[in-house]
Amino acid sequence: MEDDRQGKEDKKCEQCEQWKMLDAFHRRRNKTDGRMRICADCYAANLQQTYQRQRELARQWEEKRRREEEERRQQQEEEQRRRAAVRRQIEEERIRQRDVWLRLQPDRQCSTCRQKLAATAFPCERSRRGGYILHDQCTTCVEAEKQRQKEEKKRCRGCQGMFAVNDYGSLCVPLLETDISQCYLCGTLLQTEQQLDGSTEYRCASDWFHTAGVGQSGYYNGTGTLCPRCRHSYRKRNRQANPLCPMCGTPTSVWDFLREYQGYRLDRIKVCCETCIPRFNTLPEAEQIRRLRNAMRNAYGESAVIYALHYDASDTVCHIGRTKHLTRRMAEYRRNWDKPIHHYSVLEDIIPGALSMERESRWMLHAFKYGWPIDNFELLQGGDDRLSGWHTQEKLTLAVADFEPLTAPFEVIEPLLRYFSNTSDTRIVHWLMHCFVGEKGK
Repeated sequence: MEDDRQGKEDKKCEQCEQWKMLDAFHRRRNKTDGRMRICADCYAANLQQTYQRQRELARQWEEKRRREEEERRQQQEEEQRRRAAVRRQIEEERIRQRDVWLRLQPDRQCSTCRQKLAATAFPCERSRRGGYILHDQCTTCVEAEKQRQKEEKKRCRGCQGMFAVNDYGSLCVPLLETDISQCYLCGTLLQTEQQLDGSTEYRCASDWFHTAGVGQSGYYNGTGTLCPRCRHSYRKRNRQANPLCPMCGTPTSVWDFLREYQGYRLDRIKVCCETCIPRFNTLPEAEQIRRLRNAMRNAYGESAVIYALHYDASDTVCHIGRTKHLTRRMAEYRRNWDKPIHHYSVLEDIIPGALSMERESRWMLHAFKYGWPIDNFELLQGGDDRLSGWHTQEKLTLAVADFEPLTAPFEVIEPLLRYFSNTSDTRIVHWLMHCFVGEKGK
């Protein structure tokens, strides 16, 4: 039994000087017995002490570094204040000397406005020899010249470059300052046309509007804040001017989409770009109608509201409109409308939103028929007598005298819709709704 105990407790820890079993010592291959000289408990205690000591040293070092940085920062701030005070004293002394020198100078004549003014009315600069030099233009003329130069050239908001300004305030680039063989906007080779007067006109092969009618002395025009290149890049990123094609996802100009389907004109409904038209034509008719409905929903929304504005506490309807976002529209009215709005009401909720154009027109005709004092046509002040809106309203009032606009067939209302909407989507929207109702009936 004693031999077994000595076999298990045959190692003494050199740190705590206790006899312990070999299992209480970590293994170490370079030792004779294959174990460490101290036990595992002492080894763990030593690691903990080392960790605490290192943390304390790191904290002390961090505090010392922070104190040194704070002292260095304070010294730098003190040095900066001292230098600023010295510079201020030197500048004040220079200003005093300059004022003394200016008071001793005789009056002189401005080379621009030809007025005889005191020397203090002219800009003064220090010369290299230590004296002072007076400009031959007075301060007023110098500022006017700077303003004129500033107005002649403006900085582009996009690329921050300076560009000349035309008579309309747009940033422009002379054609001769660019590569005459390529379009400045898209890089396409230009086509030249010789005119009868001997001049040469350049036209872009990819987009006629880039260089239409631009001659050798012409300009590429941008906007009041963007140069031509930045304006072209902005329009490429603008999803209202260049929406994505639903089929290929390519940014496309609003004029390069499918414009007609089965005899119906398409305006705001963007089904596919011109490149995808052959692919669209190969689809089954049911799939084409489905894509038309999706494009219609994207253009006009899932739903819309026909609303009425009331300018006083009564329920008299004074203005009729339509919107997809009623709260947002009412907030815009409160900010920008030129008449006080007492309250508003909802005349009709429309699903889908594409029918809101037709329903808005029907509600206006209904208001004309029953004498509601709406002011929708007051803004149309064209013609020689500036009463185009009133004449149109009288004409529409006579046209709806024999039928009810809200329930009349579409064929009766369609000739009158041109007075209300500037889009040609009304007919195809009406046709799509008939197709949708027919499929539901099946």
